Amino acid sequence: CGIELHRKLVARMKVSSAPVSLVTIEYDISDDTPENTDIFKLEPASSEIIEKIVERRYPNLSQAEARAIANFAEGNFRIALALAATAEYGQSLASLNDNELFKRLFRQRNENNPALLRFAAVSSLVYSFDGETLEGDDAELAVLADLAGQPVSEAYSHAAELHRRQLIQKRAKWRAVLPHALAHRLAKQALQDIPDDTILSALTHGPVRLLKSFSRRIGCLHDAPEAQKIAAQWLAEDGWLSEVENFNELGQTLFDNIAPVDPEATLQCIEKAVERGPALFEKSDLNRNTFIHLLRALAYEPRHFDRALKIMIGFTGEGEPSNNSGEAINVFKSMFMITLSGTHAPATQRAAFLLHLAQSDSKRDVKLVLAGLDAMLEVSHFSSSYGFEFGARKRDFGFHPGSYDEVRDWFGTVFDLCQRLAALPHLRVEVRRMVASQLRFLVAKTGMIDGLVGLVDAFVQDGGWPEGWAGVLGAIRSVNKEKAQDDIATLELLAERLRPQSLADRITCYVTPQAWSSLDLAELDFDEEHDYTAAENEIGRICKAIGAEIAADLDLLEKHASQLAEAKSYRVSTVVSTIGEHVQDIDKAWQIIRETPPTNEGDDPYVIQAMFVNGLARQNRAAAEAILDAALQDEAQHKNLIPMQVGVTLNAAGIERIVAATKLPTVPTNALARLQYNVDWKALPAADFCRIVRAIIDRENGFEIAFGILEVFAHRDKSDKEPIDPTIREVAIELLSILPFDEKRRDNGHGIARVISTFLQPDDIAVARELCSKLLEAFATYAIYAGSYNDVVKALAAKFPTIVLDILLERAANAQDRGYLFLTSRIGKVNHAATIDPDTMFDWAEEKPASRYEALAYVVPIWEKVDGTAVEVTDFDEHSGALRWTETAKRLINSAPDPIVILDTLFKRFRPSGWSGSLATILESRLPLLEIMAGSDDPRLVDWARSAIPNYKKNIESQREWEARDSRERDERFEW
Repeated sequence: CGIELHRKLVARMKVSSAPVSLVTIEYDISDDTPENTDIFKLEPASSEIIEKIVERRYPNLSQAEARAIANFAEGNFRIALALAATAEYGQSLASLNDNELFKRLFRQRNENNPALLRFAAVSSLVYSFDGETLEGDDAELAVLADLAGQPVSEAYSHAAELHRRQLIQKRAKWRAVLPHALAHRLAKQALQDIPDDTILSALTHGPVRLLKSFSRRIGCLHDAPEAQKIAAQWLAEDGWLSEVENFNELGQTLFDNIAPVDPEATLQCIEKAVERGPALFEKSDLNRNTFIHLLRALAYEPRHFDRALKIMIGFTGEGEPSNNSGEAINVFKSMFMITLSGTHAPATQRAAFLLHLAQSDSKRDVKLVLAGLDAMLEVSHFSSSYGFEFGARKRDFGFHPGSYDEVRDWFGTVFDLCQRLAALPHLRVEVRRMVASQLRFLVAKTGMIDGLVGLVDAFVQDGGWPEGWAGVLGAIRSVNKEKAQDDIATLELLAERLRPQSLADRITCYVTPQAWSSLDLAELDFDEEHDYTAAENEIGRICKAIGAEIAADLDLLEKHASQLAEAKSYRVSTVVSTIGEHVQDIDKAWQIIRETPPTNEGDDPYVIQAMFVNGLARQNRAAAEAILDAALQDEAQHKNLIPMQVGVTLNAAGIERIVAATKLPTVPTNALARLQYNVDWKALPAADFCRIVRAIIDRENGFEIAFGILEVFAHRDKSDKEPIDPTIREVAIELLSILPFDEKRRDNGHGIARVISTFLQPDDIAVARELCSKLLEAFATYAIYAGSYNDVVKALAAKFPTIVLDILLERAANAQDRGYLFLTSRIGKVNHAATIDPDTMFDWAEEKPASRYEALAYVVPIWEKVDGTAVEVTDFDEHSGALRWTETAKRLINSAPDPIVILDTLFKRFRPSGWSGSLATILESRLPLLEIMAGSDDPRLVDWARSAIPNYKKNIESQREWEARDSRERDERFEW
């Protein structure tokens, strides 16, 4: 959001009494907008604004009276206007105290009614209540009436009177005393007048919803001694809510609701649960987000920050990144932002927490430290989707710099933290890289050149900082060159100081940064006037020069091999393959490369052994072949054998090595997976292709790789018109014959369909029948979801329509199965029956007309748009416009032995199994189809349509009424 938009937002909120519970804001911190820092604070309407509006609406009131009303209302317009309306000419409100003003607000112009006041107080004990259900287990009004010592009928009457006085709001059956400032005051009075044991006994034995609502009200009364007593009783060591780790859904809700009453006791309860063991973090039915966001709210106070975050860490698991903002790792990270953090813990406290956590070298804690530091370094695009409310406690968005000096203080602390963290061996590399990545933004947004110079000095003195060179270059580009000449001069001096001199520094600057990252020099050198390709080519030239330099001095290779193995950029391939292409002492170079262990865990795409052999093959193919032969015999090299082999053009010897490798258990299966994408399979002789694929099938878990190779082969360019070799087609048929259908393959339906389309021919009837039979069985036994294999059905229908109709349609156990297999609703929006030639379908139906015409009625396209759009309108179209019968549907009705059976079946499909938007609108869009049928020349169809139309219209109207009622009930609830 822009600053002007925020001004408008705040202006609107200052004339509204609605509570703010969730705010999402994005903005930048910049040194030229310190005067705007206050616009991010959302506050209730000021007394001055209310005073002016009261004066305008009620000119009979004096300025002193308007001011008294505004002060009493405490920012709530509803209270102010209701109170102002009670004033009469000649009476002064200015001299009344708060208690007298409250009585005036409650009584308005009516006689004093103690029974009404007592019911109002009791009904304020809950956030909302059901005011219409008078009998049964869910009768909430009966519980409140009992607490008030009144019959239900009298309580009902009191609720109606309070509604007339605008002190109770009504939404459907729900009632709530509003505004909340009034309800809080009345609730405190009820807690004073009624023994807490009486209240708790009545509410704990009443409807569960009412108990939850009571806990929510209690959570807003943190300043009431009676509410504090109830919270203390529930949170005590032997209290109702003491065993946090054993909560059910009700316990979690109550605990979360009353937490604002006593944050210290709440935090102690959670701490004790953690002390008792890991059950809190392992509980499968626990609403983790409830506890995570509660801990975030507790961390608002600096005195609770460390304790709350220490517990939150337990919910982060392994500390893996997540796109879910509700995950603990993201909530944890948000607590370290300079603004919108939801905490007032100072920067020094947050930095100390991370520094303490960094003393652990566990992978989880390292990830959390880096996440927190990343947040503290952030200077722009702040956003939050978390709530900032906590009961009725006055809360803002947490610390927010009110001046540029506070911004400087924050980042001064952060720079010191960076220096301390970078001194720790297990964090050194990542912290330095992170600071380098943020350097350009830190300069542009904070202008703290001096502080950054100090940090640069510390890093340079502690072993140099080559990554910082790219960061400083980015900073030079980011500052305003016209207004910051002195800053640019300082940065240019830094850049010259950091310019890579040693080979290690050049590798760090040119080779290891990922493309398009903030440290990518090619990206830094790219702008609107500079072609990125040219910059990329220049970096490639430099990488080749680095490779040639290393190739000429193998001492350099021995020194930097590990650094190259750490790289996660494709540019390392240029360097290492250049070494292989230019090295003279091949044996020594290979010994160094061979013995360099990989530093990237998992399926590393950048295997330096493979890169070296790739380059060596261009210089000396025989030497490369010798290395590959030796690797086949060296078990230690088996994990690299396939990457090395596919790095060179496959010849006869390479094919033999791959076949041999498939038989070695020491060759990892995931290494064989590289064969799917790194080999030009179309260039291989068909016999060799088949040998390799069959050899892979024999491996444990090898089927997936073999089928993947088949998919790659099938993914041919449209211009590739070469016929498929019969031996390859034979292998494809073998694989399709043993292809299992399960949900593990759910995302591969498109690939399977491509193999079917490429390799199967119309005479492969047996394979097609087998595939259809397995597909139907898998669906019937719930092994798959039909939507995962829509593309497979489509591919089979295109080549084997009769077989598909025989098995997937005729043999389907019920009508629902037929629909799921043929009709897609959301994915692709395609009816696969529409891909089958109508003549083929009707010829098939004529063989067994008594049953097959009806079967077709379950899947043929029924309607299409009147504008002639050649796609069927699907269930998920909220309103599809005017429709008409498809030619296929009309032909089906007219050709079937009994058209009424067909119409009945088609009519069942008018109501979708799933939809978005209004179902009534969708059903109404299909009504013209019945009206068209009513004008048919066939009396049977006319009678059927005239009989169906009235009931269909009633169903539409009934559905519309239900939707309106359901929408009201859902939208008009005050809670839950």
